[in-house]
Amino acid sequence: MRDQSARSTYQHQSIIHRRTRGAILSAAKELLAQSGISGTNMIEIADRAQVSRASLYNHFRDKHEVFLALVESELERISTLAMIAQSRSEALYLISCEISNHPGLKSALTSDGEIMASALTARE
Repeated sequence: MRDQSARSTYQHQSIIHRRTRGAILSAAKELLAQSGISGTNMIEIADRAQVSRASLYNHFRDKHEVFLALVESELERISTLAMIAQSRSEALYLISCEISNHPGLKSALTSDGEIMASALTARE
């Protein structure tokens, strides 16, 4: 019985953790499109996500770590799209369309190219 209660508590905490992380990444995505990486700070991310600053820092050390998580999430989503393509050329087309039509990634590539490159190479 006690084991089941502990499992239930853990599941609840896991759901809250995922929701908070999702809210943070969603807020970062909006701010990235609006202000770029350089023009965004952790306080704005916390405020936009409607989470405490402590909660934000429990998930991410700094804005670059938030950005890296966002880039990884978006690249995973875009890679999934490319997997359903019929050919390599269609996959490349889908990837380029997604990046060029994504306000946050487009902004990061044009205004914060060095940071974007470092985020992408950190993935390797």
